[in-house]
Amino acid sequence: MSHLGILVAAEFYADFVLVNGGDDYISKVYDYAIAMVGTYSLTSFGINKAREDISGPAYATLEWEGTTLENLFTTTFRLRLYVGNDGYYSLANY
Repeated sequence: MSHLGILVAAEFYADFVLVNGGDDYISKVYDYAIAMVGTYSLTSFGINKAREDISGPAYATLEWEGTTLENLFTTTFRLRLYVGNDGYYSLANY
């Protein structure tokens, strides 16, 4: 799964299972890539919630601190995969 922003792009791979009528789950995340104008430092990458339940979907997150060219600002970037309700989607904050 991947997401492209104006000055940032990120992706990672995930193995997950959609269980028809049951709890979908994420079994593995791997091979992330981050590209941005500036520098970055990885802060977290992994499965946050492996299995969907009544409280919500399973999800995994790629998160990093990024600094723009000339150190104008530093911020936290996040790409998240959600798996639940026999489907999946991603959200990014960039």
